[in-house]
Amino acid sequence: MNSAGRTTSSIQESYNAILDFHFPWSDSSTSPPSFNEPITSQDFSQLTCEEVEGLISNIKPNKAEGIDGLPGEIIKEIFFANRNWFVNLLNYLLKNGIFPPC
Repeated sequence: MNSAGRTTSSIQESYNAILDFHFPWSDSSTSPPSFNEPITSQDFSQLTCEEVEGLISNIKPNKAEGIDGLPGEIIKEIFFANRNWFVNLLNYLLKNGIFPPC
């Protein structure tokens, strides 16, 4: 569901709803960046798809959700729906020190 309580109608809309909920951008006049392109920086060691997939594969099914409110199965579905997008998102968040509020 999106922030208006309506069911999303596309994968991209679902991604955006999850981002809006878990990572509210500090400056509401600035839209979040696109995660379709890799983040590049000489000072930042990026996560790879293989590294993230190794971590994602260790998420146990039917376990309680974490403090972020996302069940592990949802995280897996998002990752496997678009691996590159997910890894680019993680790299962006890590590089910029953006973490969801607890």
